Amino acid sequence: MKHPRIILFGKFAAVLSVVPALFYGYSSGPPAERTGAPGEQTCFASECHSGTFLPSSGNINVDFGASATYTPGGPKQVWHVNSSDSLAVIFGFQLSVRKESDNGQAGTLGVPSGDTSVRVIQSAAGIQYIEHTGPKPPAAMPFTFEWTPPATDVGNIKVYLAMNAANGNFLPTGDRIHTRSFTLTPAVAKPKPTISQGGVVNAWSSKPLVSDSAWISIYGSNFTTNTRTWKSEEIVNGKFPTQLDGVGVKINNQDAFVYFVSPGQINVQVPSDGAAGTMSVQVINPDGVSEAQAVDKQAVGPALFTWAGVVAGGGTYVGALFPDFKYVGKTGLLQPVGIETRPAKPGEFVLLFATGCGPTNPAVPAGEVVGLPTPTLTSPVTVRVNGAPTEVFNNTGFLIFAGECQFNVKIPDNAPDGDLPVELEIGGVRTDQNVRITVQK
Repeated sequence: MKHPRIILFGKFAAVLSVVPALFYGYSSGPPAERTGAPGEQTCFASECHSGTFLPSSGNINVDFGASATYTPGGPKQVWHVNSSDSLAVIFGFQLSVRKESDNGQAGTLGVPSGDTSVRVIQSAAGIQYIEHTGPKPPAAMPFTFEWTPPATDVGNIKVYLAMNAANGNFLPTGDRIHTRSFTLTPAVAKPKPTISQGGVVNAWSSKPLVSDSAWISIYGSNFTTNTRTWKSEEIVNGKFPTQLDGVGVKINNQDAFVYFVSPGQINVQVPSDGAAGTMSVQVINPDGVSEAQAVDKQAVGPALFTWAGVVAGGGTYVGALFPDFKYVGKTGLLQPVGIETRPAKPGEFVLLFATGCGPTNPAVPAGEVVGLPTPTLTSPVTVRVNGAPTEVFNNTGFLIFAGECQFNVKIPDNAPDGDLPVELEIGGVRTDQNVRITVQK
């Protein structure tokens, strides 16, 4: 009589082994085609869960990031699924991404590296679904996963989400099944950056010639939407930034060092690679890469810093200081900006500043903060005032800032009164500028 009891108990145990799986109602993820997309059921309609059905529910959401758009061929996006249903104690979900035009697969779903809470499955029709591998309590939400946009514009894309907000009673009853759909639209293509023809020039001379470590200006359009210089915190470990707000410049396929960005102008320091000849310059921003603009580059290409203000003959006044750091210039030259100036006198020393000065000892690569000892130029230096060579302190110049050197120059004792031409020559290369300094006895 005992044997039948054992058989009956075995049958009862087999039934019990199945019940928990039914009670959980696909706690490890439902089968495919349960998102409520056109032609699909939901876990409520297929009766694997019962309770309350909440279509077009505002209690579930997909966080797409900045906007509900996609860029064809664009980078991978990270999405987050969450719920505000306060009656649930655990959550599960399934989601698919479809072309609105034909309900076919749109893009590619993926699992973040190391994340075991979600998985991707595929239907016989080739549609991908991302879903939970185990239910999550509210404190562990959201579910996070990846989506890569399609390579081409497929029009509007529909995202179908079904979520089980379960009561945790270990039964497939009393649950709340939410569904909702979202629409992704193709992002409006923004114009890529454009460099103007002849728009790459030395920042201090405006000549279309660049040189190692010199500061240059790039003119064009669609560079960025804001205007700013670098911030002190963007200089990290003595290195200058190569991008500001995603805007960068490539010179000969090397990163330049970005000081200033605006919609139509960028100022950068040229990499010091020693290369010479015709180089390509490109601007890069989040909207694309500009067409390359060609520019001539040489190892040394000095350009003197000048004050604003035009003199006779279309030239400019040299941006000079006296040793006490007062400003050199004819009286009233900088009065519009509230700076007092006075002319230099014969026999006085003045400080001149230039970029594109060439190699130094010790060497300071472009993009690095200048330290001590103060680097000096390794190439011969000549300064001419009114056409004649004049005294230069220590017969050289000093690198005082990245890409900026200083020369302590004596105004000749026999210099006449007037706006006299100033010319700097480094390593046999002369400044190609009409620059003048005001001298008055």
